[in-house]
Amino acid sequence: MSSIIPAPSDLNLTKAEEAAYEIMATKLPKGGRTSEQKERSDHKKQLSEDLREKGGDLNNLLQEKQSGRISQDEYDNIRKNYKLTGI
Repeated sequence: MSSIIPAPSDLNLTKAEEAAYEIMATKLPKGGRTSEQKERSDHKKQLSEDLREKGGDLNNLLQEKQSGRISQDEYDNIRKNYKLTGI
């Protein structure tokens, strides 16, 4: 049994698609996300863990929101989801 393997995608790109791909590749951070995004994600994760450990005490989370370190949406999401456990 034999199968046909399609040509690599870069052989099928138009010049415009190649140019667009190159432009996007230079704008994207290496590794998928910036160190700032990682730190922000780690901070939100820590806030969620702290909230679980303190049995739902919202004081620290509220302080983070009031200081501007997390947004209203982030506050709402952490507060809403703190009881959910990771699988």
